[in-house]
Amino acid sequence: MLVLIGAFWLARRDSGDDVARFFTLATPSVCSAGELSIDIGDARFAAFLPARQPERRGDKFLSVDVSMRNAGAAPQPVDFAHFTVSDRPGRTFAATPADGQQTKLAGPLAPGEAVSDRIAFSLPASVGAAKLTYDDGCTRQEWLVP
Repeated sequence: MLVLIGAFWLARRDSGDDVARFFTLATPSVCSAGELSIDIGDARFAAFLPARQPERRGDKFLSVDVSMRNAGAAPQPVDFAHFTVSDRPGRTFAATPADGQQTKLAGPLAPGEAVSDRIAFSLPASVGAAKLTYDDGCTRQEWLVP
């Protein structure tokens, strides 16, 4: 019953320009190749970002602070392109560097190394609650974006 109430709340909530709060879903999986720790920080829906315009008129951005750390004993590849956002109808949106140019979230991470940066998603204005996913074929983790 509690799950149904939570799902209804997420489906009906209008995120607007509020700060999005992330709820980590119990879906992390890690291959034996390494241990990649992913933390999602501040996230905001916004009509524009500095030096960026939405892909289509009326779209909005979701910008997300991401921190990644290699907690394993071997180098671990990371790539911001493994992040996607999907909405309730099942549409999927790709990540881009928040500044439209470059991101630190690309390349190998040495054992113990960490990197942080901001990524962005251009979304239709109708997108409210959504799911952020990181899936590189080895590590998979999901977060709800209310």
